[in-house]
Amino acid sequence: NEDIYREHTYAAYTNYSRTLKNDWSIQAGVRAEQTDQSLTNIDLSRNYFGLFPSAGISKQMDKGHSWGLTYGRKINRPSLGSLVPYRFMLDPYTFAEGNPSLKPQFSNTFDTYLNVGGISFFANYSLQRDMIAQVLYGDVETKVYTQINDNLDRVHTGYLGVNWSDQLTSWWQTNTNATLSGTVINSPIADVPELHANGYGVNFKSTNLFTLPHNWKAEIMLNYDSPNRWMVWESGAQYWVNASINKEFFGRSNLRIQFQDIFRTQQYRIWADYGMVNLYSIGYNDNQRVYVSFSYNFGKKTVKGARQRQLGNEDAKSRMGG
Repeated sequence: NEDIYREHTYAAYTNYSRTLKNDWSIQAGVRAEQTDQSLTNIDLSRNYFGLFPSAGISKQMDKGHSWGLTYGRKINRPSLGSLVPYRFMLDPYTFAEGNPSLKPQFSNTFDTYLNVGGISFFANYSLQRDMIAQVLYGDVETKVYTQINDNLDRVHTGYLGVNWSDQLTSWWQTNTNATLSGTVINSPIADVPELHANGYGVNFKSTNLFTLPHNWKAEIMLNYDSPNRWMVWESGAQYWVNASINKEFFGRSNLRIQFQDIFRTQQYRIWADYGMVNLYSIGYNDNQRVYVSFSYNFGKKTVKGARQRQLGNEDAKSRMGG
């Protein structure tokens, strides 16, 4: 399993932005990248060049309302671990393996939003080429499956949603979000010449904070995910409820009691059905918990926090698991 992987990326970019009359703003830019990859053990060498333009327009309106529209072409490179062809056993009938032929994912993405007071409307559409997805390959004779990351030729994804954040009363604050998302796939996969699949789903999440007498606070979080599709996988509905209660003493100490997955409903169901793959999985991580914490501040509240420094290599560190 020893190997040497090398990657060099050379990039240059330029950006232009300007504020126009009547509170209109525009932005445009382009980034050019040249990437060279090599994997010595299997004599893999790959070079590719890409241009990544971006553009945006926005408008500030009366009463703090705003609107914006952006476009961007983006690249998502595979993690280094998914490229190196290590092979290990998940169970007697399933192995996981790296895929040195895995290509980067390119996407053309449009985003728009409209903020009206405490309500925000948002929408997104993306066309993904060579989308990176987890795929199963089956061997008819051995009945053994190999799980790898592979590229899907063409995938359309999108979502439409609304977020409402408001102080409903002097003691009740809410942040509620509802999103409708969808996926359409047209791609060869494993031993299937062409997979046509689509799926749609709804997510609802509401976090509510209640200010109670005598410095008590309570929080309730509700979450519901409808059945949905993500790439080749489909998922069943799930929902859960979390709650907490908080008490502050003398401005320096804090007691917090948190209840997680109160009704023990955070159950996961996923399945996939294509070619010789017919998989159904159900799982439950015991997330039902009660946490109790107490904190006390001994120091001054005027001490400055540590500065956060970014070196520009955050993307590379993430791909290496850092």
